[in-house]
Amino acid sequence: YAWSQINSDRKIHDIGLLKPNEWGLYDMHGLMYELVKDDIRKYTKISVKDPIGPLTTDMGIARGGSWGKYPFPKNIKNQFFRCGRRSPNAKGEKSHRLSFRLIRKARKESI
Repeated sequence: YAWSQINSDRKIHDIGLLKPNEWGLYDMHGLMYELVKDDIRKYTKISVKDPIGPLTTDMGIARGGSWGKYPFPKNIKNQFFRCGRRSPNAKGEKSHRLSFRLIRKARKESI
């Protein structure tokens, strides 16, 4: 399900070569860290839809893990391939493992 140091040959790959996740989305873990509009704060038990962190911070946030990391067993709390894992990055930082994901609304007939 995810590209990592174990199976990536230390390079990026075309989307969709591995299995999709439970929602039919490809490459949500591994491949590239993805920049998000969020910050690092404690998770709350209150459900929040589409949270956006403060944009005034000097740090950008990336999620998802990348091909440059090793996946860890699920019992390790700080594993790199969790959706909830947030990694701080200096704004403007360049990395061969950092990217972003374009999204769009689904067409009504496909829902």
